[in-house]
Amino acid sequence: MNPEKDSGGKWNGNRWAGTYEEWEKYWEEQYAKMPTRLTDEEAEVCHDMNWANNDSEIQQLYEGKIIAVHKRRVIAVGNDWKTVIEEGERVSGLPGNLFAVVSIPDTASFFGCH
Repeated sequence: MNPEKDSGGKWNGNRWAGTYEEWEKYWEEQYAKMPTRLTDEEAEVCHDMNWANNDSEIQQLYEGKIIAVHKRRVIAVGNDWKTVIEEGERVSGLPGNLFAVVSIPDTASFFGCH
């Protein structure tokens, strides 16, 4: 959805130039175009993200790292997003949008201690 190119809205750059009622109607139309539920693949990614973010063993093992997860299995580990996504794609054979990539905070940065 790109407001600049969407002829249905009254956009001036990135600012709405119409009335509040027009803005409400515009967004109702945009929301009506959106899917109403996650696909099975999207739901799997959400479950994997939730698992990685809440599993105490994963939190301890990968503290301060970025991990790629597919079906509750860590498939890549690293320090930068691009490398982890590329390795996850290589290992899983899937595009990066079909597996979860999660940053596991380290205790020091989580509590602001540096």
